[in-house]
Amino acid sequence: MARAFVLLAVLAACGSERIPVTSKVTTLGYSHPPLVVVVGRGPADLVEPWIAGMRASKYLHVVAELMQPESTSDAETTCREAREAANGAPIEEVIVLAAVQTETLIDECSGRSATQACAHEFYMGQTVRVTTTVTSYRASTCAFVRQTSLPLASGVSSSRTPMVHGAPSNPDEPTLEEAKPADIVEARALAVARIHDFAPKVSWNVFPTSSSIQRIEGDTILIAGPLKVGEYFLKTPSDPKIAPGIRAVRRTTNSTTLQFDRELPTPEPGDELHAVTDMITVAGFTSISAGTATANGKKHGLGGAALAARWSWDHSPGMFEFGLAGDLVPGVDSRRVGVNFAGGLRVPYWISPVVFLELGLGAVYQGDHGARAVAGHAGVGAGVEVRRSRWFAFADMRLRAFALSDWKDSEDHDLDVTYTDQTWQTMTGQLGVGINY
Repeated sequence: MARAFVLLAVLAACGSERIPVTSKVTTLGYSHPPLVVVVGRGPADLVEPWIAGMRASKYLHVVAELMQPESTSDAETTCREAREAANGAPIEEVIVLAAVQTETLIDECSGRSATQACAHEFYMGQTVRVTTTVTSYRASTCAFVRQTSLPLASGVSSSRTPMVHGAPSNPDEPTLEEAKPADIVEARALAVARIHDFAPKVSWNVFPTSSSIQRIEGDTILIAGPLKVGEYFLKTPSDPKIAPGIRAVRRTTNSTTLQFDRELPTPEPGDELHAVTDMITVAGFTSISAGTATANGKKHGLGGAALAARWSWDHSPGMFEFGLAGDLVPGVDSRRVGVNFAGGLRVPYWISPVVFLELGLGAVYQGDHGARAVAGHAGVGAGVEVRRSRWFAFADMRLRAFALSDWKDSEDHDLDVTYTDQTWQTMTGQLGVGINY
C-alpha cells in the first residue's frame, strides 16, 4: 500500500497535448468538365444506357470507354487498362460503372409474413433486379474518390398460373422445380426497359466545382472563391485522416492563393479543406491534496496524491477529468485508493474558473490486519486553471460524501474494526502542476 502512495507522489507530470477540432470549409473542384474513361462492368445491355447518358452529359467529357464483362480486375489493373484505352490522351478520373443482376423465384407464398401459414409452394413467375453502382478513381494515382448508386431497375414476369379466390385455378400447376426460362427473359427485358427509362433522367453533376482549381504552380494553388487567410487541413476521399500543412496566403474578391507543404500530395479536385473550429487540450498531471475527513463523529486531517488527466476546450465550456487517487486519514487509521471521474463547466480563458461534479469508486483499508471495504463517493468542486507557455496548474476545492461497505478480511469474511463508521465526508484542496511540451 505504501508503495502505491510513493508511486503517486513521485510520478512526474506527463504534459499536455493539443488536438484540433476541425470542420469542412470547402471541396476543391474542377474548373472544366473532367476528362474521364468509363469502364463498364456487367452485361452490355445493362450498362450501355447509362454510358450513353454520360456521353451526352455536359458535366464530363468521355475520352474513352472500356468494357469488362466480369468484375474480376482490381482497382490498380482497371486504372492501368483505362489509361491504355485513353491512348495517351490526358484523363483525370476513371469511372467504373458496374451492374449486377439478381433473379428471384415467385411462388404462391411470396409476400406472406413468417406468421402466415402457406400450405402450397407453386411456381408463379420470376423477378429480375439490376443494381448499378458508379465508383470514381483518380486517373493518376488510382485513389478512391467517390461512389454512388443509380436507380434500382426491376422486372417481374407475368403469372403462369392465374389464381381464383386465393386458390390455384389449375390443379396441374407447375412446382418450383419447373421454373420456365422464358419467364427470366421476360422479367429481364422489363428491367432493361426500366434502365432505358431512367438513364436519360440521371444528371452526372457529381463533380465538385464550388472552389475550382484554376492553376497549380509548384507548391502554390489558385482556387476560385475567397477563403480566410490562415491555416487549413487537407482531407482526401481515400484517407479518413486530415493533414496539416496548407495555408491560404492571399485572398481577393473572387479567388484565394493556397500554399501547401511538400510533404503533402498535390491537392486535387475532390479533396476537402478543413479549418480549426476548436482545440482540445488533454493535460496529464500529478497533484497533491490536503483537507479534513469527518468520520466517526470527528474531524480528522487528510492528505493525498493523484495522477490525473483532464480534457478541456479552447472555446467550448466543457471539462472532463479522470484520475487515480490515494488518501491517508491517520485519525481513523485508514487509507483509500480509487478512481475519480469528474465533468463540468470551464470558462475558456488563460485563467479559467471551473465547476464540476465528481463520482468515484475504490477501496478503503484500516489498520494492519487486512481490513478493507468498498468505498463509493459523489462530490462537487470548484477551482481555477492557469496556463502559460511552458506550464499549467490546477487548483480546486472538493467536497465529497463517501459510503463504505461492510468491513471484510482478505478472505471476504466479516471483520470487526476500531472505526466502524460507514459514511465519510471530506473537504480537500488540490493543487496540480504540469508541463507543456
